[in-house]
Amino acid sequence: AFLWSDGWYNAPAAIDLRPGEYRLRVYGDSAFTGAFSFRLLDLAQSEGIAYGAEVSTTLTPGTASKVFSFDGTAGDTFVFETLSRTGPVYDPDYRLIDPLGQEVRRDGRTDGRQPETLARTGTYTLILQGEPSNRYSADPQALVFRLTEVQRDTGTLAIGDLVEGSITTPGGTVTYGFTVTEETGVVFDSLGAPDGRVLVEGPNRLSRAFTLDNGDGRSSSNPR
Repeated sequence: AFLWSDGWYNAPAAIDLRPGEYRLRVYGDSAFTGAFSFRLLDLAQSEGIAYGAEVSTTLTPGTASKVFSFDGTAGDTFVFETLSRTGPVYDPDYRLIDPLGQEVRRDGRTDGRQPETLARTGTYTLILQGEPSNRYSADPQALVFRLTEVQRDTGTLAIGDLVEGSITTPGGTVTYGFTVTEETGVVFDSLGAPDGRVLVEGPNRLSRAFTLDNGDGRSSSNPR
């Protein structure tokens, strides 16, 4: 449908046009009559952004799309964080196109809760698209966002030692390695943390999950 053509409900949005003459036909569904408006956006005319940089933009109207690009390295993991937003009620989402032109994400969340890991090194295209349901509002959608690299820290620990750390980004992880030389019984002793989870993995397919605030309470020892 015309309204949902750039929504995440549809197939990959980008169309690769080779040199030549094209026709674009608009037709009404059933008995539809009325005005319409659209643009063909050139993906090469994107706004360059970078990890960690705050970006201010406005989607006019609130269903509009805007094209950005950034350089990434295979293995990078980021989240799209919306720092502020005004306008229609529904959040925008994003599509992500890799350096080979393949759409690798169709319904990216803009609330910082969906880590995105890059498979290739090169320039990525990010299409920020207003939610089609915002058609009920005439207001533009203004937002400030950033692409935040997700924390992936590592360290070591010894059984019995106090371990102190922090999660510094949405979706962040800190992975500690330790070695056991003989059969040993341990218990996870949580000393303080409001939210988060812990996963212990090891030999013989050991996989035990805990909530960080109740690792030694009733919620502990749940199989993954």
